[in-house]
Amino acid sequence: MLSHRPPPARLAGAPQVFVSTGIEDAIARASQAAGDLDVALMGSGMISAALRAGLLDEITVHQVPILLGGGTPLFAALPAAVELDVARVVAAPGVTHLTFAVRR
Repeated sequence: MLSHRPPPARLAGAPQVFVSTGIEDAIARASQAAGDLDVALMGSGMISAALRAGLLDEITVHQVPILLGGGTPLFAALPAAVELDVARVVAAPGVTHLTFAVRR
């Protein structure tokens, strides 16, 4: 778990590792723990930080046909445009899964 706060005294559930030294260290620790498996990120701040650092290979957006009209923009914190290539589009009932490869 990447956090700017100290870990709580008591954690519930699965074991967690707290990283407070930045996105680069957090992704390095997650990659080491995952081995050959993928590492997934969630949350607009973490995803934007990883994009700024050039650490993402793919982005998957799950598009649901509901307009909310508010909330936190997912990619508002990017300093410049990030170029993407469409990798996969999967339509399912009530949702479309859009996966993009991050252009290097």
